[in-house]
Amino acid sequence: MPPHELAQFDLAEKADIFAPGGLPLDSLWDSLQRRGVRWRGWNWRTPEAQAFAELRDAVRAGAHDFLFLYTADLDALLHREGSGGANVHERMGRYDAWTRELAASAGRPVWLYLCSDHGMVDVKSHAGVMARVDALPYARGRDYVAFYDSTMARFWWRTPAARDAVRAALDAEPLGRWLTDDELRAEGALFEKREYGDDVFLLEPGALLVPSFMGSRAVAGMHGYDASHPDMTALLASNRELPADVRHLADLRGFLERELDALATEAA
Repeated sequence: MPPHELAQFDLAEKADIFAPGGLPLDSLWDSLQRRGVRWRGWNWRTPEAQAFAELRDAVRAGAHDFLFLYTADLDALLHREGSGGANVHERMGRYDAWTRELAASAGRPVWLYLCSDHGMVDVKSHAGVMARVDALPYARGRDYVAFYDSTMARFWWRTPAARDAVRAALDAEPLGRWLTDDELRAEGALFEKREYGDDVFLLEPGALLVPSFMGSRAVAGMHGYDASHPDMTALLASNRELPADVRHLADLRGFLERELDALATEAA
């Protein structure tokens, strides 16, 4: 994004979000710390193959109650190649082998959970949202503030005239639509102070905002669309029975805490 516009925004991550105290709310990591759980985690800062090798060694050693590994490699491959990419399929096979190795090499029963944070939609079309707005006789930063993401444009208005003109211009964009407050509320994204935009224009699944503040070139896959689209569905799989009430990513933390309680009871 234009460097001179950075002052209009705040950083979402001010600390390590994979550590206690890293989020501006109570997290799973804070809960693990309060419970005195022996745990270790790996995230995108550690190369994937190294992280899996260290995870395998930690499982074999058996010194921890909870082990967590996050990798962003598959996300990057899907962005670059789309769901049909040869490297995507190779990587899925690699994950299958690693997961089976974890289960077989532990030397004792282990509880495994495999989850994703979102799905991925293959990109089929491109929308020139920025060009439509920039053609208007209103200046970004003076009449409105905008953030152009890969799948949505978010606006904060400084003049009513700018709002009317931008909304009318994007009403003519066939690959997207303005989200209503009811839709935002249903997705837990209607914030009292409109921190993430007074108005949000969302592209249809498979459309990409090019250019955007995220890049000037198209990619093969993207997420951040309407959560009801089937390709946006995330995954939760386990070698244990999953309860029927774990249906949403927001249910995962509570479920894992219940599993830790069950583990503690079993150990006692």
